[in-house]
Order: sequence, then structure tokens, then C-alpha cells
Amino acid sequence: MDAFQLALTKNVIVVALCISINYINGTTVITFLWHQVFSENPRYILFIHMVRNDKTQLTVSVTMHVISHIFFAINVSLCCFLITIAMFSTTSNPLNLASMAIECFVAICHPLHHSQICTVRRTYILIGLIWVLGTILVMPDILVVLATELPEFFHSSILCIQDNVFRHPYLRQKKDVSCAVPLITASRTMNSTAFDVQYKNSTQVLVRDSFGAAFAKNFVVVFVWFSLSCVNASVIITFFRHQVFYQDPRYILFIHMVISDAIQLTVTVTLFLLSYIVYTINVSFCCFFILVAVFTTRSTPINLAGMAVERYIAICNPLRHSQICTVRWTYMLISLIWFLCVAPDIADLFVTLATESITFFQTSVFCLRQNVFRDPTLSFRRQAFDALYFSLVFLTLFYTYLRVLFAAKALSTEKASAQKARKTILLHGVQLLMCLLSYISSSVELVISMILPGHISEIRYATYLIVFILPRFLSPIIYGVRDKTFQKCLKRDFICSKYTVKRGNAPHIRTLESVN
Repeated sequence: MDAFQLALTKNVIVVALCISINYINGTTVITFLWHQVFSENPRYILFIHMVRNDKTQLTVSVTMHVISHIFFAINVSLCCFLITIAMFSTTSNPLNLASMAIECFVAICHPLHHSQICTVRRTYILIGLIWVLGTILVMPDILVVLATELPEFFHSSILCIQDNVFRHPYLRQKKDVSCAVPLITASRTMNSTAFDVQYKNSTQVLVRDSFGAAFAKNFVVVFVWFSLSCVNASVIITFFRHQVFYQDPRYILFIHMVISDAIQLTVTVTLFLLSYIVYTINVSFCCFFILVAVFTTRSTPINLAGMAVERYIAICNPLRHSQICTVRWTYMLISLIWFLCVAPDIADLFVTLATESITFFQTSVFCLRQNVFRDPTLSFRRQAFDALYFSLVFLTLFYTYLRVLFAAKALSTEKASAQKARKTILLHGVQLLMCLLSYISSSVELVISMILPGHISEIRYATYLIVFILPRFLSPIIYGVRDKTFQKCLKRDFICSKYTVKRGNAPHIRTLESVN
């Protein structure tokens, strides 16, 4: 425990901040209650709901902080009650922010329908849904504790920390997912609405770059694409030249991801070039290009999850690896990956075909996703799918990484292999984070464009290079450079290979030198 003077200083600062903030929040709540005009506006209802959540969360957390210095340990039941309230209020805040962003989006982009969509009744229903979702995320923790802990545990005293009450290993893993789901959902919602509001409010015509700037940008993009395509092509050719890779699920999943990345990169670079050469293209062609780009982009995270699971089975269940991870099951997994990627966005295509006129598909547009799939409900549905997919992938990578980490510490004979598998899964996690950059890119663009309002074209170009092109270099490196078997085959095929051809008794040596 801290010394008396140090503990007193900490608690005085915390309590003073709590009183100051709660005083401001209290005056805000009173002002809302005194004026009826606010109680009829969904924006202010959501705002005051967030303020009350903040008051509750702040009061509970400060109370726990002060108690930890006064009593150090408190009763488990009381601690569980305080932590549960703090978790409820903390979980609801990101979802509340997302709801406020949607309300602003409707007000700006659909002003004529705002009064019909954003009503007081629907606002309170939305708040109820926020609390239902919070309950779904928090209540399983309480039920697991009640089911796994002895009655004596609830009569004991502990330092009131979440990990001390919810001690089951499953709950610690679930906590990360419970935090990730509302945060990813809120981030995607606010990201999309911010971009749409910016697009709607933009009254200026997009200024096309000068010939010199356009040529320089396209030259850099094509050069990077060509370089990466050479790397990907060498990796793909090496895979198909050596039959040993055909029977290994790890390499099959790897080459599937490389091919998917190559297609995605080619399509996005083609769209980039077309935007400078012809500026607008036919809606039907644009729709095809966008769907292919979306399919291949979405398949990468799910493929990463499949590769992480394969490494987990190889290290933690080596005796069953050959039975579980077969070539047949690997191709079935790839089919499942494409079904999960294609199904949501094919639905977008059907909705667009049903809601748009035939003449729309004969017109030309600047090829952006929001210019083709214009129904506002599609963006919300897409955000939900993205949040679900990335949450599941994040949970899979996190779980497999921990299991392989523990296995690396426990194993003695296969410790080097387990350590390498742990690093591989960690690289997959880095890839996943780089994939997540595409979901916050428009928010970053919006913030930077506010700071540098006259450089929107350069900002979007830099974002395109960093977010959509550079992460594609990581895929061939993980196995193409780090894996000894693949590295050996690459060197033999593309750097300098020598083999002997015998005819009768006279040996003839033929040397092949191929530089990629």
C-alpha cells in the first residue's frame, strides 16, 4: 500500500476531479429536465443518456479507488456489484456515441425523413437496445462466477479489481472480445457516417490533379504494384512447381491468401488508374470491380484466422494434426471463407438491383462504393458484418496465440517449433491490425483534411498507399522469407539453380539462372 501522504494526494486529486466533473454533469442533467424542448429532441435524449452513464461510471470507479486505499480489501459481493455497474456504463458509451453519429447522419443526409426516422419513441427503444446489448455482454460473466465459485468466496474480502472477481480464464478472454465488439461497431459506424456527412456537405467539385502530379502518383502506384506482383508471382510459381507444398494445409492457406491479395491489389490499382484516365466509368463495370475488391479484402482476415488455428492444432494437438488438418478439409475451409465473404455483399447487389432503375446501370460515375450502392441501409448492415467478422477473427487469433504461448513454455522437446508458431501468429495479428486500418482510413482522412483543407487529393493518395498497398507486402514475407522450406525452394528456382541431367555414361551439367 502507498504511504499515507502519497495515498492522500492521489485520493484528493481523484475526488476533486470527480466532484468537478459531476457538478458539470449535474447542471447539464438539471438543465435538460427543466426545459421540455430538450425532452422532445432525440439528439439531446441520447446526449443526456450518455452524461448519466458518465456520472454513474465516474462515481463508481472513484468510489472503488477510494475504498482500495481506505480498506484495501472489501467483500466480494459488494465488489462484484460495483464492478458490474461500472462494466454496464462503460460498455454502453461507445454504442451511445454510434447512435448519436447515426442521428446526425440522418439529419444531414436525409433531412426530409429525419422527423419520421428519429422519433422520441424510437430513441428510447434504441436506448433499451443499448442496455440489452450491455446486459448480453456482462451477464454471462456473473453467471459463470456464480457457477464456478464456492459460496465461501462471496463472503471473503479481496482487492476490488475485475480480474480478482471474474477469475475464470474464459472470462479474461471474453473481456477482450466484449470490449472489442462495441468499440469496433462504434468505430465503423462513426467512420462511415463521418465520411458520408463529409461527402454530402462537400459542395466543391473535385479538382483533378495536374498532368505532372497525376503522372507521378500513377507511376509510383504502378511501380509498387509491379514490384509486389513480381514477389507474389515468384511465390505462386514456387508453390506450383513443388508438389511437397500441395499436401501441406499451411502452404495451401498461405498461397490462397497471396492469390487473394494479388487480385485485390490488381483491381484497386486498376480502379486508381481509371479514375485518372477516364475519371468516370460505367456503373456496371464499377460494380463488378468493387465487389471483387471487397470479396478479396474481406477474405484476408478470415484466412488469417484459419492459418492461426492450423498452427494451434500443430503445436497443441500434434498427434491429431494429420487427421484434422487434411487437404480436403483445407479446401472446404477455403470454400467456407469465400461463402462468408461473398454472401453479405451479394445481398448488397440484389438490393441495388431491386431499388435502382435500369438506366442507372447505364450511366457513368466516379467509381466509389457509396456512388454505386447508394441505399443507406446497406452501410449499416455492412458495418454490422464487418464488426462481427473482425471480432471473431480477433478472438481466434488472441485465443490461439495464448494457447501456443503457454505450450511454448510447457514443451521441452518442441520448444523452438512452438516459439516459431507463436511468432507466426503474432505476425498474423499485425496483419489483422493493418487490415483494420482500412476501417478507420476515412476518419483519419477527415481529421487531416480539417487540418490541411487544401490537400484532400494528396491525403487520399497517401492513405491509399499506406492502407491498401503496403500491408500486402507482409503476406509473402511470413512464409516466403521466414519459412526455411519455402525460402530454399525460392532460392533454387529464382536465384541460381543447378541440376544434372545424365545421358548414358556422360554427365552433362546444365545451369539455369533466373532473376526475378
